[in-house]
Amino acid sequence: TFSVANPMLAEGLKKPLEFDQLLHIPRKDFACNMLPILRETYRTSKAIGFMPRLMVALIRFRFVDVVFIFLITLFEAGCQLVTPLILSYLLDSLENDSDQECYKWAAVLSGIAFVQVVIHHIFVFVAMRTGWNWKNATTALIHEKLIQ
Repeated sequence: TFSVANPMLAEGLKKPLEFDQLLHIPRKDFACNMLPILRETYRTSKAIGFMPRLMVALIRFRFVDVVFIFLITLFEAGCQLVTPLILSYLLDSLENDSDQECYKWAAVLSGIAFVQVVIHHIFVFVAMRTGWNWKNATTALIHEKLIQ
């Protein structure tokens, strides 16, 4: 989640930062680069049921990110659901005084916890960046409509 701030922090360790160095946004995340894509997506979108036209356009605009967020949410939920089962196996092996089984289930439980932490951080980064891009592109679209 620090991919945008890391270059700024590294530069700040070397010397005091100038104002224009405070936040380096990746070029593909600039509103001027996202605006034409959202403009076209908005132009070709229609409201679907309870979802307004802009929401449909935003989902189409970053569809791959939305699908990735959905899938990673399912994967994290799977980790959360399997954890109690693995814990019950660990407790059973503790009850049966099976040291080797205990180590195996403890390792599996630790691995799942580690994977869940990594997946959660990826989820937060992608969701934050997608929301940020939605905000930037929508703000640019609104300003463009106000100027016209």
